Amino acid sequence: MEGNKAFSGGSLSVFTAPVIAHIEALAYCISGFIWRRAALAHALLNACGTAGPVFVYYKGFEAARIRELAKQFNKLSPALLALNARLVDLLPIARDHYYHPNQQGSWSIKAVLPAMVPGLSYDKLDGVQDGGGAQAAYVEAAFPDMLNHPIGAPPLRTPAQIENQLLDYCRLDTFAMVQVWAKLADRKDVLRLPDID
Repeated sequence: MEGNKAFSGGSLSVFTAPVIAHIEALAYCISGFIWRRAALAHALLNACGTAGPVFVYYKGFEAARIRELAKQFNKLSPALLALNARLVDLLPIARDHYYHPNQQGSWSIKAVLPAMVPGLSYDKLDGVQDGGGAQAAYVEAAFPDMLNHPIGAPPLRTPAQIENQLLDYCRLDTFAMVQVWAKLADRKDVLRLPDID
């Protein structure tokens, strides 16, 4: 798919202003909450193509995950490492060219997004609102017997609720990067996704 890409964990936004297409790479990789890393690697490579920048926020984290995939899947390793070479980290760009007092000294995308784009915030998400919450939700769905809740008690969330919360979180995470990119690039022609607002 042509255009700029914004990637975060299990989700990708492809954008050629003013059009944004959102791809749920994570949706292809969960089957009964059994993580399928090979499916994620293939979905990621297919969605990102072979050319153009792939925007991330905190490149060190995303690049490390891609290197893990490359190490695990030797046949995909050259393509995954080539993808890593195309990552563009928005964090240092934001640090060098933007600050708002509402960030309260934080450079987390969770603080930068509502400062740059009032009205968009992770606080509005139901359930999963950050990376730690995403990890906990995944464990809750994949390994419910590991949770410390009374035997016979109903689950805190159904697997379908968890999947929807994870997908909403990933969707906002990549859309946040598109919005941060648009603000830093002074682009006013980037459309908002209707299901994020």
